[in-house]
Amino acid sequence: MTLYNLNRLYHHQLQDLYSACQQSMDAAAKLADAASNEELKDLLVTGAKGFGDGMEKLRSICELHRIDAVGVDCKGVRALITEMQFQALDAEFSDDATRDTMIIMKYQRIVHYTVTGYSCIVAFANRLELEEDARVLKKQLTEINEGVRQLSRVASGYLNVEAA
Repeated sequence: MTLYNLNRLYHHQLQDLYSACQQSMDAAAKLADAASNEELKDLLVTGAKGFGDGMEKLRSICELHRIDAVGVDCKGVRALITEMQFQALDAEFSDDATRDTMIIMKYQRIVHYTVTGYSCIVAFANRLELEEDARVLKKQLTEINEGVRQLSRVASGYLNVEAA
């Protein structure tokens, strides 16, 4: 696809973000399985569900624009997940708290990538005067940011202390 104007770029980035969410949903589920802390597990399961909800919203927006949500592979998230697998899931740790701390770090890197994607497409939707798209996307971005705050609270509240 030639990205010769903002509208086409917007469509491409909707598809890229859909791919990022799909990959992130699967990654969150794997991390939840590996986590030992119950609160962390719950937050990761909620995060996986949130990515699934995001995919539905992105799919609906894509349908409105008559584009297929599937069609782009987000290589950025794919690389972060490869790193996550190696450094959080396949690595050996001296204790569960240290593994959980690494899980949070790797998950947040993936989430921050999607936050950036959402921030950009909200700006594109606003510029293209797609008010309903912008409203839906901004709401999803707000929900993701709330999840990030909760994970940070878990990490700084006691996991990092236990890991130290």
